[in-house]
Amino acid sequence: MMLQRLIVTGPNGAGKSYLAALLAAARPYVPVVSFDAIKLASNWNRRPQAEIDAELLKVGTSVSGGRLVADAAYRADILRLGRQMRSSWHGMST
Repeated sequence: MMLQRLIVTGPNGAGKSYLAALLAAARPYVPVVSFDAIKLASNWNRRPQAEIDAELLKVGTSVSGGRLVADAAYRADILRLGRQMRSSWHGMST
């Protein structure tokens, strides 16, 4: 069975984004999802939750076949992405 989804987790500064990029380079057809890029605006300010959810929904609907490599520091981020992807697969929005 081929890898479908991989989420790299760990504390800030542990190299999650770096590892996710290396893994994705080995599988160029698998997109990389960075939660920092989704959650943070300029100067490390957090985006409003509605913007984050809208971006996650976009990611969930655009991921081909559900394949992705993601990096996330918080369990809540992983769960939120999972909910958004399930909703998009079933044709529902949350």
